[in-house]
Order: sequence, then C-alpha cells, then structure tokens
Amino acid sequence: GQLPVEYMRGKPLCMELYPLLFSSCRIPGPKHDYVAHYGNSRRSPTHITVVRNYQFFQLEVYNSDGSRMTESQIHSQLHRIRSQSWKTDKEPMGILTSEHRHTWGEAYNRLLRDKLNQESVRMIETGLFSLCLDSPVMRISDEKYASRKAAQILHGGGTYSNSGNRWFDKTLQFVVGEDGSWGLLYEQATAEGPPIANLLHHILEYCEKPDPKRAPLVPLPMPKKLYFHIDRDIKRDIEQAKQNLDM
Repeated sequence: GQLPVEYMRGKPLCMELYPLLFSSCRIPGPKHDYVAHYGNSRRSPTHITVVRNYQFFQLEVYNSDGSRMTESQIHSQLHRIRSQSWKTDKEPMGILTSEHRHTWGEAYNRLLRDKLNQESVRMIETGLFSLCLDSPVMRISDEKYASRKAAQILHGGGTYSNSGNRWFDKTLQFVVGEDGSWGLLYEQATAEGPPIANLLHHILEYCEKPDPKRAPLVPLPMPKKLYFHIDRDIKRDIEQAKQNLDM
C-alpha cells in the first residue's frame, strides 16, 4: 500500500491490481476458468517455485524471522536446486498447461485425484511467482537471436527445448536462460499491462543499484522438490499435449 497513485490523462488509476500480481494463478475448469489469489490470505505464501529441466522446487524466500532473504542467500539456494536437477529424464508436467483450456481442465481434474499431485500443484499455484531456469537458446545467427529469444520466453521453444519449464497458468513467470537471456511471461487474466510494465521498470532500476545486504549466519533449509505421481491417464495427457504443442 505504499506505491504512489498513478495517473492517466490527469485521472487516478486503480492500484488494486498490484497486490493481485503475486501468489495468483489461473485455474482451469471443464467449462470455465477462474483466477485464484492467495496473497490476501491470513498466512500469505512465502515461497516461489523454481523449475529447471522440467523439475519443480519450492523455494522459501523469507527467513524464519519474517525478513526477506538476501541476494546471496537466494543465490546459494538456486545453486542447490541446480545441483539437484541435472537430469532431464522427467516427464514435463508443465506441458499440460499449454493445452486447450477445456482439455487441460479435464486433465487437471484427473491430475488432482492423487494427493501427492494435489500438494505439488498447490505449491505452484500459491507461490509468489515462478522462476524458470532454461537451457540456452540455439543461436543460429545474430539477426534471428532476439526473435528466437522472445519466442523461447513466450512458449519455451517446444517439447525438446524448454516448454516443460513453464506453468502457463501462473500470473508471473520470470525466465532466465543459461546464456544470460531473460524475460517475463505473464498470464493476462489477472492484470492489464501497466502494472507489469512498472514491475519490470522497478526490476531494471534495482539491477542498476542492488541492495547488497549481508546474509545472516543461519543455516538454510534445503529447497523442497515437488513430486508427481504419473499414472497411465496422465502419461497419455502429457503425450497428447506434446504433440499439440509441437504441431
């Protein structure tokens, strides 16, 4: 509630969209979707979801005393996630979210029959945002690199690239590639463009003048890997989604 009110053509704009950007997600249904917001609950989420090589991790970004983790703390936790996610022989669960909304709504209900899947999906949906750690974009030529990079952020580049590193229903997904490319993918059902543009502006300003706080000397819990139970029906849904995505 501390952001200054924005104006357009001399008239104040509604600022209610800003709190809705975080801990929100589009939820599929067999006939209709809805947007769920978890940030206004009594116990607001304190984690983000990190995905690398199709594997999802729950990463707490607040210390036990309620303070935000420092850059160095988050950096060390991301190193831990990296060391746990070298293999890519996992089913790309995120591919399911690329399907037609009705198809995904039916698959979503099948996925949530299992309690383990319920818990993992819930962690993704309630997280402040998602961070997608992608493999490099194939560099064919300098002229095409920028457009390929944008396409990579938008859809992940297909099933043999990084599309399994997405949960397309999530409102905010920050994509960072090993080649240094980065961008933001956002699901528009939650908010219009101006709050997103201001968020990116804030990030770029922060990168120019970061806050080098010293990390407290406290042991950090291991990031929690999220697991899925994939039965025959879910396996079939994933294979169908792969084919549709790559068409």
